[in-house]
Amino acid sequence: MFKSERRFKDTKPWAKDHSLDSQFKELSDDYDIYVIRHWFYCMATAPITVSFGSKKEIGLYLENQVRAGDFVEVWVFVLDSDLLRPRVSAKMPDKKGLIPTKGSY
Repeated sequence: MFKSERRFKDTKPWAKDHSLDSQFKELSDDYDIYVIRHWFYCMATAPITVSFGSKKEIGLYLENQVRAGDFVEVWVFVLDSDLLRPRVSAKMPDKKGLIPTKGSY
């Protein structure tokens, strides 16, 4: 489902991983607010934080803004609950379905 081009040539080892797809499929549509923390692979930047009102908007963000090797966490909020924990925590695979086995996250 989610796959992206690599930003640049990388000699580090990459491994097969499908956790982003499986975790996203299990993510419920029942939350009020979805917040993504997005770390860029091999880039010296702080993670960015973006919020959305629906699972569909998150899917569009993952397809258009997240590149191979990037790491994302999706946090969900229900307005009448104090439960807070990430629901998705995974690296974006490249076009071959591989993720880097090393990295700072």
